[in-house]
Amino acid sequence: MESGEEIRIHDLSVTAGTARHVGARYGIDRWRGAAHMYLVDDGTTSILFTGDTAITPDAVSLARKIFPRQLDVALLPIGFAPRWKEHFFRRGHLTAGDALSLFEELNARVLIPFHWGTFRHVTSGAFDAIEIFRSLLTGYAKSSQVKILPPGATFRVTDHTA
Repeated sequence: MESGEEIRIHDLSVTAGTARHVGARYGIDRWRGAAHMYLVDDGTTSILFTGDTAITPDAVSLARKIFPRQLDVALLPIGFAPRWKEHFFRRGHLTAGDALSLFEELNARVLIPFHWGTFRHVTSGAFDAIEIFRSLLTGYAKSSQVKILPPGATFRVTDHTA
């Protein structure tokens, strides 16, 4: 799919948007030009899967595609980089704080963070991102709308989700 393209599968619509990701692992795998995010919508329930991305205008544009309905679920990646690497990291990834900011912009009913625990490096542990994210939820007004799912867990979207 190209960015902006929509496909339909029966009552389900999938729309692609442009994501921005940089791998840069071990000096290879730099910018990926074909990184996408997807809005999945059946006319009643909607989910935005951003993939592994930094904040881009397409995330909010896709969420507004279902207006006046509210986006049900935002699946947002969270990562961690040490301070000396954070600026470069944020050009292609979301930090825990970036994910909460994007959640506010998207005005989704639920935020499910993902991607945490997937990468361990000499400069950071695999679970640094989720620990920082959890610390930011303390006192966060919409913390009840954030669902941290352990691997293998499921979440059911209902009319009363949140």
